[in-house]
Amino acid sequence: MGRQLPGEDEIHKKIHEQVREEPFNCRCFNCRHCNSQCRRCDRESRALKTD
Repeated sequence: MGRQLPGEDEIHKKIHEQVREEPFNCRCFNCRHCNSQCRRCDRESRALKTD
């Protein structure tokens, strides 16, 4: 079900590295460069939400 495109994981890591240094506003808990298409971030953000 959750098949990733080739290179998606590598791109995602780079995005998160940038995010740690440059905070931006985003719906996602830590992936501020991502959009709603970023399924992994969406999954992680839901997993971390305890409210």
